[in-house]
Amino acid sequence: MIDIKHGDTLGFYANLTDTAGKPLTGKAAVLRSQVRTSFGTLLAELTITEDSETPGRYYLRADTEEWPTGTHLCDIELAEGGVVSSTETFKVLVKEDVTRG
Repeated sequence: MIDIKHGDTLGFYANLTDTAGKPLTGKAAVLRSQVRTSFGTLLAELTITEDSETPGRYYLRADTEEWPTGTHLCDIELAEGGVVSSTETFKVLVKEDVTRG
């Protein structure tokens, strides 16, 4: 689970490997990731960039300014060569921000 405060930038790294455990490199263009409410409402399509220093490591990012507080769902999907596969679903907990403008 990822914990974040409402309005903060969601940003995290994911290390992705193939079924043999080898790092997936050069795949940012065929990766997708979305955050949705538990009711399926789309909150964000995350921006994905590959880390140039670490093979198979990707940085995922989104703004949470418009997100409601609560527990939301996310996964990462790879679509290549007619085959689609996804990571396990993980939770993103958005908490109320204390310091606001």
